[in-house]
Amino acid sequence: MQMSLKTAISTFIVAVIISTPLIGNNLELPNNSPFLPQNYGIKKMAPVPQPVKGNGLISRQIEFRGIIQLGGSYRFSLFNKKENKGYWVTENEGSNGIKAINYNPDSMSLTLSMNGTVEQLTLISANESPLPVAVSVPPSKETPLSNTNLTAPKPQTTNKARVVPRRRVILPKKN
Repeated sequence: MQMSLKTAISTFIVAVIISTPLIGNNLELPNNSPFLPQNYGIKKMAPVPQPVKGNGLISRQIEFRGIIQLGGSYRFSLFNKKENKGYWVTENEGSNGIKAINYNPDSMSLTLSMNGTVEQLTLISANESPLPVAVSVPPSKETPLSNTNLTAPKPQTTNKARVVPRRRVILPKKN
């Protein structure tokens, strides 16, 4: 019994030592793994960004601000700077004289047609500058905001009669 236990342990150790380099050097396992996506490990070349094509009439008036894909068709968010309005336009359809002709997802650019002019616009990117705050009434130049009195204004009386303030009279206690 003692001898068979020693042989079993030594056989196990020899098997582990022999199989370790075979398992560690198996390079076909990642290539044929059913759990990895296709083309795993193949490096893709990043597409070179194309220069912005649009310094014409349309790009001065229209901004390409957003895109959404619903049910296989694209919709584009366009902003008209002159009218200060935004529009959603479907591909190959028009709205307010603006027609989206073609969209290229690789360069994130949209070809637009407006009043017979065709131009390619690129999706604008976000920046870190804050949006301006809309103020309903601009502050007056006479009193800056930091010096304004934030207390409630005193009501103005239209009655010119003199108002007599009431006084409380405390009478002594009778014992």
